[in-house]
Amino acid sequence: MLKRSNPLPVIALLLLPLSAFAQDPSVEDTAEGVRACHENLIKRLRQEHGEDIAVMFFGTRVVNSDAGTQTVAGGMSAELDDDSATLRYECELNVRAGELASIDYKVIDGSLSEPEPVPDVAQVCQAEIHRRVVERYGAGTVQFYGLSVDEMPWKRRKISGIVAINVGNARRETPYECVVNSKNLKLEQAQY
Repeated sequence: MLKRSNPLPVIALLLLPLSAFAQDPSVEDTAEGVRACHENLIKRLRQEHGEDIAVMFFGTRVVNSDAGTQTVAGGMSAELDDDSATLRYECELNVRAGELASIDYKVIDGSLSEPEPVPDVAQVCQAEIHRRVVERYGAGTVQFYGLSVDEMPWKRRKISGIVAINVGNARRETPYECVVNSKNLKLEQAQY
């Protein structure tokens, strides 16, 4: 039988924050990106399938690009009542802005009840914001970040986020918000 003479150094080592071991500052950014991706995936799955869904992530990988984005991808298993599924997911993060740019998942095995058309309501909103931006500023590029979709009464969804408008060398970022009826995909309100 092995006997430890002094367990305190091990305990002290375990109490140090993980950042104490990080030699590269991007390690902390990577952990933050993975956390943001996983938390937003869970939030979206709960919005679409209910609060009782259980999720476990596996095979997470992170790819950083020179363009200031970070892609977090992997697999997850989800269980809800008698349904279970294996899914693939991918999140793209704008590292410079510290925001989630996109989030997507796909069932690859098993089944979960089909979600309401959340991406459709976001597309209706973003298409209208894009139209208004082009009408106001003319030619340029328009990018959307930090998509949030919240339920409202009477089958309505509130879509919000940040729209980045690039015209020439000028860039402007501003919040946008829409209300869309998720049953008929009718835009009720849009502003930026």
